[in-house]
Amino acid sequence: MIVEIVERPAPEGSWRRQRNRSGGTRRRFLGVSGALAKAGGSGALLAGCGAATSEAERPAATQGPVTITVLTRAGPFGHTGWYKDVTPRVFEQQLPHVKVEWDEVTGATVAQKLLTHAAGGTLPEVSWINAVGDGGHGGIARGLFRPLDPLIKRDRFDKGVFWKTALDVMSANGRQFGLPTHGHFGACIFYVNLQLTRRSGIEVPLADADWTTDQLVDMARRVTRPEAEEWGFWPGTDIGQNRVMYLRTFGAEFLTPDGKRCLLDTGEAQGGLEWLWATQHRFRVIDNLRGAGGSTARFESGKLAFINQTPGLVAEWKKPGQERIKHELGITVAPRHASTGRRGTQVNAPSMGLTSGAKQADAGWEWIKFITNRENGVNQVQGGAGSPGARNDVWTDERLHKFDPVYRLIERLYRQPGPVHLPHNATWFETTAEVDKTLTQLWEGKIGVREASQQATQQVQAILDRGPA
Repeated sequence: MIVEIVERPAPEGSWRRQRNRSGGTRRRFLGVSGALAKAGGSGALLAGCGAATSEAERPAATQGPVTITVLTRAGPFGHTGWYKDVTPRVFEQQLPHVKVEWDEVTGATVAQKLLTHAAGGTLPEVSWINAVGDGGHGGIARGLFRPLDPLIKRDRFDKGVFWKTALDVMSANGRQFGLPTHGHFGACIFYVNLQLTRRSGIEVPLADADWTTDQLVDMARRVTRPEAEEWGFWPGTDIGQNRVMYLRTFGAEFLTPDGKRCLLDTGEAQGGLEWLWATQHRFRVIDNLRGAGGSTARFESGKLAFINQTPGLVAEWKKPGQERIKHELGITVAPRHASTGRRGTQVNAPSMGLTSGAKQADAGWEWIKFITNRENGVNQVQGGAGSPGARNDVWTDERLHKFDPVYRLIERLYRQPGPVHLPHNATWFETTAEVDKTLTQLWEGKIGVREASQQATQQVQAILDRGPA
């Protein structure tokens, strides 16, 4: 388990006046395992770990430049590319005595790298957090992040501009541990190869997304030409984002809101899984749901008519000078269920937070406020970073709508993204890996829908029934 010395809040003071307000000495991590800190939630003092650091033990205030380290995904593209571009151009120009250094993760997830830093007592000031991706929510549960609430209150910072579901997923025990740098409504954006669809006499309702799941299947069938290795539709099947979107379209859920029970064995969930299975085995609009290279590469090659993904590809595929898409591109929102009219959505809002070992907490906080502001939220899309900021004032911004009308459309159809239901014991990676392993047998035709859903439910429930990770 992580054994930590909890720091007292630092005395009030402004690092802008060159005071090194660190918020206390670095926490000393004496060991790492999967155990959660049970006493008082994240950041709580574990029994028998020793006394808090005294004021006398704090390093004296220093003069001169301040350097912060940001742990993030590897660049050079996407959001990390944007961070590295805009930070020296704008942030360091506004605050010239603050220097930002980058710790880009390669060959592992951010969550794994964070644990490595914790074990070695080398936590950076700021770290990427993603509840359904490569950052993991477990770092919050393990006490690797400090709550932002004192700084939010001190600066009278308005966190109400962000989506509530985005804030909720970065909260624990009533405290806020991260602010979203960007966000979206899930993998509910459909990308269309207009050359393939128009050749088949198909007009996809791009402007208003007035189509159904049945109509999508019909269009995909008309486009499919196996002899030319051209396929109609390759849906995403990972449980993290894609499948939750489809499950909710069919009126189902992966987990209960409290994260204590798996719901994949319900009739609605089986209906959604069967529809995904049928794209290969009944509708025959894709040759292999587990095909080599993945759906994005197939789409970029011009051999696939429809894929669903997050809106991050809008920025990447419409960036001036991009060479990845050479066919005419259409972008719209996922179809609604043919009978119920539902459209599934699940928020994804990767965030930045201050670690519990931050030496320059105030400087790190200023960078977090900068990278999550409205201007970055809009401009990072045109800069090729990916999804916009997870803020109401970004998704309603006319500059975003002019870049591509799909942002206005998705905001109009959904208003707010749906919540993420996380395992109560911080086992997201373990539960999703178990589901994907079992359902791979379904996609490969080795087991049926009912068996797959029941088996996956039993396996996930066994994980949920355990204590904290």
